[in-house]
Amino acid sequence: MLATLTRETIQPQAERGALRAHWTGETNGGRSEVLHYEQHGNARSVEGVIAGAHVGEPFALTYRCLMDLAWSVRLFEVRPLGAAEPTRLHSDGAGRWTEGHGVPLDELQGCTDLEFGETAFTLTPIIRRLGLSAGESADLDLVSLSAAEMIPVRVQRRLTCVQPLSIYRTEDVETGERVEVSVDRDGFVTAFPRRFLRLA
Repeated sequence: MLATLTRETIQPQAERGALRAHWTGETNGGRSEVLHYEQHGNARSVEGVIAGAHVGEPFALTYRCLMDLAWSVRLFEVRPLGAAEPTRLHSDGAGRWTEGHGVPLDELQGCTDLEFGETAFTLTPIIRRLGLSAGESADLDLVSLSAAEMIPVRVQRRLTCVQPLSIYRTEDVETGERVEVSVDRDGFVTAFPRRFLRLA
């Protein structure tokens, strides 16, 4: 008889000081992404490099994400190759967002998390912050950012835990589009259908 999978029976691996991940993608011209994650003191940080092609044009960018120990995003910045300055977003961890020069982004107030469609990573902080048990769902207001426009917008997503730290279902609340995503026991994506596949 299989044991019931809950937060108590499926736990993350012991916190790692650092790890790296490598993804490839079916979209954006067979894109490739390499990420470096570290935990240091009372903070977590991620740096990533993404390269691929969009509508036949090559692109590359770097991004950086700083989080507190509860996995709430405090800083997210993206710099496309050749850009003079990065696009930078700050959060106080309680739903208040500002742009890089400290100007409040009123339309984003109350958003708890952030998604950047070019990377497989930004689902990880949401999974780890929520700690959902099997069958639990959460409706989320997210800050969404894309490399095509670099303009943050507010979106609604629903995250459902199918199997803790293994399988999650994400849903676009507006369109109803759903997809099941596989993650490892650290919460990092291993397979996101039609978008990301982890190689290492």
